[in-house]
Amino acid sequence: MRRFLIPAIVAGVLAGVFIAGMGWNYREAWLPLAMATWEWLWGYLQQTHPALFFTAFVFLLAVGCPITMFYLVAPGLYGIWVSFAYASVGLLLNFALTFWIANSFLRPILEMLVARSGFEIPRLRDSEFTRITIAVRVTPGLPFIMQNYLLALAGVPFRTFMIISWIANLGWALALLSLGESIFEGEAGFAVFGVLLIIGLIIITIIVRDRYVSRDQPTSAG
Repeated sequence: MRRFLIPAIVAGVLAGVFIAGMGWNYREAWLPLAMATWEWLWGYLQQTHPALFFTAFVFLLAVGCPITMFYLVAPGLYGIWVSFAYASVGLLLNFALTFWIANSFLRPILEMLVARSGFEIPRLRDSEFTRITIAVRVTPGLPFIMQNYLLALAGVPFRTFMIISWIANLGWALALLSLGESIFEGEAGFAVFGVLLIIGLIIITIIVRDRYVSRDQPTSAG
């Protein structure tokens, strides 16, 4: 199958360029509608209570919606500190929800989906729960939803799962919310704070990975 990989990639790129070119040529037909739809959606969201927005945050993250999208949009609707407060609670609720899903009657389905995604569910000893939870949470490139379900399916205790997961995500939440605030409010101070916080988090991640990450961490089977 590998001999078809490069032709498939080339074909995909060419198709993407063709579609993008067609879209640009006919932008006068769809762009006004897209802008009107966005303005309507944004106006609707501005009238939405943050509790409703972050309820969607809790449930949509559990099915794979990108977490960064919520972080960048929320400050434009509710401000950075209200968004951070709700996101902090929303993360806890999302972790509890995904932990429950992974240990419910849906477990066999999740195990099948994880296997099809090319990941292996780690088999852990009691002494490994904390170390592997930290390792998974600081592994770059591992999707948020996959982190949640891999740890829950691996049998990590609820308390360990919740505490480490929450602490590991709060800094990133504040950093991305700061960038979102800078985008919508045009405040350079929040942009600088967000970038510096991200740099600091990356340094912490490297240090933590050097200490906790080993070949026992979950990896792609591919």
